[in-house]
This record gives sequence, structure tokens and C-alpha cells, in this order.
Amino acid sequence: MKEKISKFGKKMFQHELIRGSSYLFLGTFLANVLAFLFNLFVLRKFTPSDYGDYASIMSLFTILVLPSTSLGTIIVKFATDFFSQNHIHKAKKLFVQVCMYMLILSIVFFFVLLLGSKSIQEFLRIKDGILLVWLGAIVFISYISMINSAFLQSILRFDFVAITTLLGSLIKLVFGILFISLNLHTSGIFMAIFLSGLMAYVVSFYPLRFFLKEKAIGVAVSVRELARYAFPASLAIFSLSAFTSTDVLLVKHFFSPTTAGIYAGLSLIGRIIFYLTTPIASVMFPLLIKRRNKGENVSALLLLSILLVVVPGIIITMGYFLFPNMVIGIFFGGKHYPQYAQYVGYFGIFLTLFSVINVLVNFFLSLNKTKISFFILSGAIIQAVLMVLFHKDIFQLLSISIGVSLVLLMLLLVYYGKVYVEIKKGKEAALAYSPSV
Repeated sequence: MKEKISKFGKKMFQHELIRGSSYLFLGTFLANVLAFLFNLFVLRKFTPSDYGDYASIMSLFTILVLPSTSLGTIIVKFATDFFSQNHIHKAKKLFVQVCMYMLILSIVFFFVLLLGSKSIQEFLRIKDGILLVWLGAIVFISYISMINSAFLQSILRFDFVAITTLLGSLIKLVFGILFISLNLHTSGIFMAIFLSGLMAYVVSFYPLRFFLKEKAIGVAVSVRELARYAFPASLAIFSLSAFTSTDVLLVKHFFSPTTAGIYAGLSLIGRIIFYLTTPIASVMFPLLIKRRNKGENVSALLLLSILLVVVPGIIITMGYFLFPNMVIGIFFGGKHYPQYAQYVGYFGIFLTLFSVINVLVNFFLSLNKTKISFFILSGAIIQAVLMVLFHKDIFQLLSISIGVSLVLLMLLLVYYGKVYVEIKKGKEAALAYSPSV
């Protein structure tokens, strides 16, 4: 019996889709674990005020690099088409063109941050302006790294995508501990993040060297075709991320540095749910595309993904409600803030709802249903406006986040019902958008 199970497991893993998804899941999961340990280390070593500076800048970073996620998806589609037709020289031309675009965009982001650094520093009440210079450098390396990651996916080197992702998180953790030990404080953390991105970027060239030797001729990228999918997809991802970034930024602005730091720490505790479940959405995305192209059932995969998110989310949230003081003590290095313990469970509710929304957004984008971007954008704007108007205390902010997330989730489920009917009737648009060149 054991031998049959072993053979079945080996046979399943030899399947290209299963093997690639396994690499992505394992690499992303381990990288998220290391990222969580990194944030936990920073939380325990920094004062609430310093951690508030770090968390607010990283929230800003998350917003700034969001467009690269959607751009990466489009690059994968173009590049995969070239490689599948053995047009290696066209793939090289695409690589060169995209590198030029991203280099220009990265430089623009960097200088915009420099020019606006004083205003950003005043709004977020950040003590050290040099942190925003490091932010610009990290944004720069993130955008150019995205290109290599996209091309690795297009040649189906999911194993190397996992390796570079894991390597970056490991380097960040090691150098973060080293630099803090050398009393470099917040600047040291951002130095570690920059070095991790740079070293992972350099390593990612190794499996790409076979086509980089080719002459770049014969193709030009249609910006119009690329934008047709990239703009709404970027809007959806940007707006989705705002749900877990806007609150941290606004708390940093409206509340005291200590309260802002504690709020950021509580947010990190809640994000355990997202860290544990986000690989599910990442793996689901390519699986859905493969299944739809084969005419297989996509709804069953969506329901399974939601189940895999909801179950651990509920379990962890129950733990937060039952043992809030213990949870805060663990995450804050033995420091207890009993006046804030009551909020831990509500962060769990918010992040569970958010994680389910994340799965649904990936589902719709995989079906090329980009209209959902306007749902997500509207929700993010409403959340931000309500928080600006009503921010008496943390509970009021959490009530806004939970309420808006719940309404958005209900709207997405209603829209899913419409899409499900279309799938059944065979009227839906083609799953994978195939841009012309």
C-alpha cells in the first residue's frame, strides 16, 4: 500500500503543473515565514515609535510597487508566447524593451520620492528623512527585479522563482539582525531589505543566460495592448493592498507615535492569517488558467481555495479572542499592553475577510474579469474616507475595516454568481488574454 502511494505521489509530482505549483507554494510559504520572523524581530527590538516609522514606510512601499505585479503578469503572457514558438530572439527583444521601460519608471519613482520626501516626512511624522531615500532605492530594485521573475515564470522555472524569493527573505533576515546588532537601527533594516533585493536580482540572471545571448531583433511591444489588461489589473491589486496599508498610514498621522507603533504591531499579528494563506491565491491563479484552457471546472478550485483560507483564519482568530494577552506578550517581547489586547481578535476577523477577498480577486483576474477593479477601488476609497472622518479610537477604525470588507465580500460573491451563470452557459470571455505584438 505504501509503495502504491509512493508511486502515485511521484507520478503526480512529475506533472509539470503540480511540480511548478509545489515549488511556488513551498518557496512562497517559507519566504513568508522568514518575512514574518523578520518583522517579529524588528517589532521586538524597536520601540513602538521606531516600529511605527518602519511600518508606515513599508506600507508606502507596498503601494508604490503594486503596479509591478500586474506588469509582471503581462510580461509573462508575452514572453511565454515567444518561448513556446521558439522565437528566442523576440524574447530577447522583449526583455531589452521592458528593461528600458522599467528603468525609466524606476528612476522617475526614485526622484519623485526625493522631491516629495519632506512633505511625506512631515505627514507621516518620520524622524529620519534618510529612510525615504532608502525607500526609493528599494522601489528601484523591486521594479527591475520583477522583469527577471516574470521571465523565469515564462520559461517555467518555478523552482528558481521559489529559490530567489526564499533567498531574498533569508538575506533580509540575516542582514537585518546583523545591522540592528551594529546599532544601525531603522536605517539598517532598510539597508538589509535593499541588499536582499539586489542579491536575489543578480542570482536570477543565471537561468536566463541562454536567451540573453541572442540578438534582440524582430519585435516591438504594443503599449496599447499591454495597457488593456495591465491598467485595470494594477488598479485592482493597488486598491486591494490599500486595505492593509491605508489604516497604518492614517494611524501614524492621527495618533501618537506610541499608539501608531502598537497599532502596526497589532496589524502584524493579524497578518499571520494572510501570510499563511496568501500562497493559496498565488498557486490558484495559474491553476485556474490551466483548467479554464482545458475546459475543466474552475469553480470547484475556487471553493476549495476559499475553504483553505477560511478554516485556518477562523481557528487563528478564535485563538486571538481566547488568549489575547498571551498573543500580545509573545509578539511584543514579553511587554503587555492590556488596553490593546481587546483588539487582537478583531484584527483576525478583518484579515480573514481580506484573505477571502484576495482569493476572489485573483479568481476574477484569472478569468480576465477586470471590471472587479472598480469594486475594489470603491471599497478602498470608502475605507480611507471613513477613517479620515471617524478615528476616535482603534475600535472605530477596525469597525470601518471589517464593515467595508464584509460589504465588498458580499458584492464579490454576488458578482461570482453572475460569472458562474456565464460559465455554465459558455458565454464568458476567453480566460487568458492573448495580446498581439
